[in-house]
Parts: sequence; C-alpha cells; structure tokens
Amino acid sequence: MVCNAVRKAKPDALVIFNTYNWYYAEPAVRRRFIDHLPPGVMVQITFEMGREIEREGLLCQVRDYSISADRPGYYFTSESEYAHSKGIAILCTANTAGATWDFGVIPYVPVPQQWLRRFASLDHAREAWKVESYYDNHHYGWYPSVVTDLGRMLFWEPRNDGATLLRQLAVRDFGAEAAPLALECWQLWSDAMRDDYIASNEEQYGPLRVGPSYPLIFHPNITRTMGGKEIQFPTTPGAHFGWQIIKTLYQPYESTRQSPGFLRFPVELRALRRLHEAFRKGLALLEKARPLTPERKREALEYQINLGGFIASSILTACHVKEWYLLNVKLMAAESAAEANGLLDRLEALALAEIANAEAAIPLVQADSRLGWEPSMEYVTDAWHLDWKIRQVRTMLDGELRAFRELVNLPPKVNPGQVR
Repeated sequence: MVCNAVRKAKPDALVIFNTYNWYYAEPAVRRRFIDHLPPGVMVQITFEMGREIEREGLLCQVRDYSISADRPGYYFTSESEYAHSKGIAILCTANTAGATWDFGVIPYVPVPQQWLRRFASLDHAREAWKVESYYDNHHYGWYPSVVTDLGRMLFWEPRNDGATLLRQLAVRDFGAEAAPLALECWQLWSDAMRDDYIASNEEQYGPLRVGPSYPLIFHPNITRTMGGKEIQFPTTPGAHFGWQIIKTLYQPYESTRQSPGFLRFPVELRALRRLHEAFRKGLALLEKARPLTPERKREALEYQINLGGFIASSILTACHVKEWYLLNVKLMAAESAAEANGLLDRLEALALAEIANAEAAIPLVQADSRLGWEPSMEYVTDAWHLDWKIRQVRTMLDGELRAFRELVNLPPKVNPGQVR
C-alpha cells in the first residue's frame, strides 16, 4: 500500500524498509518477511545489532549502534545473505560518519583503527552480498573528523591502504613529530573500545547517553506518596525525543540471549574501569605530544584532548553509576544497622567523587559547544545541565540519604506520648 502510494506520485522513488526493530526475531520469521516485500524495495539492515560477545564466561549483546563491534552480528549476516539471494538491494546502517550511541553527545568516536576494522568488514559484505549503500548516521548530525576522512578516501577506487592513510592524516593534523603519539593514543582507544566496551541498554540509555550530567538516584523509597524514583531529565521543550530516551533510574534491563544484570554488572564494571584507564593513558600520550605539535596545528590537538577528556569523564560517570546501583542493592538487603551505615558511607563518598567529576567536565563543554549536544535531545550536557546534576546529587545527599541514615539509626524507643 505504501509503495503503491509513493510510486503513484513518484514512479522512480526508492523505497527502503528498515528491519531494525525485529533483529531479535528467528531467522525463519525474518526470511518469510523478506519473501513478502513488494518488488523493488530496498532492505536496510543494521551492522552490529544483536552481535553476541563473551565476557568472563557471560553472554552479552550489542544492543544498539556501537563501534565496539568491528564485525557484524548474525542478524546482519543472515539477513544480508538471504536478501542478496533474492536479488534485493541492501542498505547497511553502518554509522560510517563516525558517531554511534556509545557516547551519545559527542561529534564522533575517535577510535580510527577500530573504524578501519569495521570498514574491512563492510568491504567483505560488499563483495559477499553486494552491500553497496551505507546509512552513515542516524540523527547525530555530521562532523568532519579523521573517521570521515578515512571513509571518504577508502570508499573510492583505487583502494588505498587504511593504515597508511591514517598515518598521513595524523601528520596532517598534528605534525610529523607528534603524529606517532597520536597514533599510539588512537590505537589504545580503539583496542579498548573493542575489548572493554559492552554496548548494553543500561549504559546506552543511561550514563553514556548523556555523560557526566547523568543523575544519581537514591534507590530506597522513603517518600510519603509511594511514588516512583525515576526523575525526568530536563530537556528543551520541543526536542524531538528529549528526556524520553534517557532512563534516569539505573537498573538492569533484562533480555533474551544475554546474561542477567546481577551477573553482568560486576563484569561490566571491571570492563568500564579498564576502558577508563585506556582513555586516561591515551590522554597522557596526547599531553606529551603538545610540545611536539606545530603552533598552527595546536588547536586540532587541543580539541582532541578535550574530546578524549569528555569521553573519559563519561566513562567515569558510568563506572560511578554502576557501582552506585550495586551499593544501593546491597543497602536494601543489609541485615544490620552497622552494615547499612558502612554502605551509606561508601555511597556518600561515591556521590562526592561523581560531583567532582561533573565539576571537572564543565570547562570541557565550555571549550567545545558540540560536546553535550545531540540533535534529537538537543543540549543535555552543557554547563547548565552539569550544574543541575551537581545540585541534584547534593540535594539527594542532604535529603534522602541523610534521612535514611536517621531511619537506620532510630533508637528502639516508643514515643512516650503514644496511647497504649
């Protein structure tokens, strides 16, 4: 019906059907759907969705757009193979413009060696299933970067060597002396994204969607109204999605084909800490590159340091939020006042550390107005939102956490004025 209506107005219109929302369906069901597509419809398939990965003996999944996967998921390979066998043209959601949901409010993910690995996988898909069209970005906008330059140079004939091109781009941006340090930094970040980033719904709809402006919610419910604990993230009225795609009450989102949250979270926390350390090491390399960078190229280096610093701050927020959840769960299952008081002490220290992290992020977003913004949410991690988060955490510490500590330490004495 849609195809007929469109082609009545424009006979040569290209009609594309995106199968994103049922990547999890059984292959037989997806094949049956493809069999019933109208003639001439192109099918759009996401590269990494549903890719299964093993971490410390647990099964995890890539839940949404992520450069952590340099190879495709079974959904993409099986559907591409079948669509190709039916002569159906294929468009791949590849995010080759450089942005994903890994860090929701940055212009691009600066892991060029990992992007090169994805480009190689896309090349295989082109040869195997004639996947010749790419959906370069979703609603992140487009931002010139080393990633877009690599894609522009590699997706044309004659084919070029990616590693050679990347070295040339590093020299172009930072100078011959500083380039080796930039390449070493990017390699660290690229390998860490592949090995230690787990693209879970909890992170991508939570702390890594907005970064250090993400709130900390105290889980014990001590309201008199028995209301829920989720709070609405403040976003611009009229933003396309705004707060609706930000889940502020951090908790596991269970799903088939992945280990449950109580098993995953400790593993994911260890991985996030390794990822954070890799970004800190990469930033140290870029700092070493400062005196080696020509003055005319210094601005590009400073932007790269600023971007890496914001990503590191976002990862640290994710670490704090995941640990915050685990401590809250332990608190609500505590078996003594002494145990609860110890956990409250740890929660308070963690909240203060996250306040410091948010404060340190303010000059980063003030230095680059692209940080903290995403087209469908608009600004969610500018200086105002970071200040809002800091105030939210302090209010929670002075209010709910302090009140709960008083409840934990209530003396076992009945009010003498109570009627017996």
